Amino acid sequence: MQIWFMKRFIASIQSHPKCPTVVTVYDMLFEEQAKHSPAYQSILQVKKKAIERADRVICISESTKRELIKFLAIPESKISTIHLGFELSNAASSQANGDIEIDANKSTAKPYLLHVGYRAGYKNFTTLLKAYAASDYLKNTFDLVTFGPNPLTRDEKQLIGDLKLTGHVKYESGSDDKLIAHYKNAAAFIYPSTYEGFGIPLLEAMQFGCPVVCGDSTSMPEVAGNAANYFDPQSIDSMRFAIEKTVSASAEKALQIQLGLERVKQFSWNKCTLETIKVYQQLLCQ
Repeated sequence: MQIWFMKRFIASIQSHPKCPTVVTVYDMLFEEQAKHSPAYQSILQVKKKAIERADRVICISESTKRELIKFLAIPESKISTIHLGFELSNAASSQANGDIEIDANKSTAKPYLLHVGYRAGYKNFTTLLKAYAASDYLKNTFDLVTFGPNPLTRDEKQLIGDLKLTGHVKYESGSDDKLIAHYKNAAAFIYPSTYEGFGIPLLEAMQFGCPVVCGDSTSMPEVAGNAANYFDPQSIDSMRFAIEKTVSASAEKALQIQLGLERVKQFSWNKCTLETIKVYQQLLCQ
């Protein structure tokens, strides 16, 4: 589907050669993975042509911009960085929200660490499981809740059993209200990913006063700034130490929450929209 869409996009450009075009690049993940899998090569060639033919390129982070220049040698003067916004708000009534928060607390008998989203591949959930299993303090004090669209796989359940974490790791899914309740009640939000073009869940967690612990690679420091504790996502010990540090120091945790509430003010869909419109206006005026 991606190849088909990109080919149609290039064909539309060729049929209207005088029409200015803007391409938005969200990440360079395929380029990173192509060295490990030749299956990505056909996608990359089509993507490369679309980007090179564009009059202007928008990147959603400086990290993506650096990788775009690295992999495709696109002139920096042709690229604009426009950060994404985020929006996660309660849609239900105050009474309903209260009920949801109670339900969220019932999902685990102990305080819990929260993981949100997909878990496979570069999302690096298995390293989080190993870091959690390596800490008697974390296992004895907190459960680990993973909230997302996909139930635990057979392989994940096998690993959880092998690490003696059965009963400690919970899978949850549901509405945005339920997710918000989990953010509000979690001891910390853990984002173990090794690669992100942006990382919206980082902002969602900070919005609801949940301390963030995440990897120090790609765009994540750019998004979370000074409002997160960082780890090397390839290191079990580094991840374990950062999580322990975050949940064990109450004064530092309170400061981190406050920094997060300030950090999210720098990102909004309104700001993203205005900056995007400006790029199109500049192109049309040339």
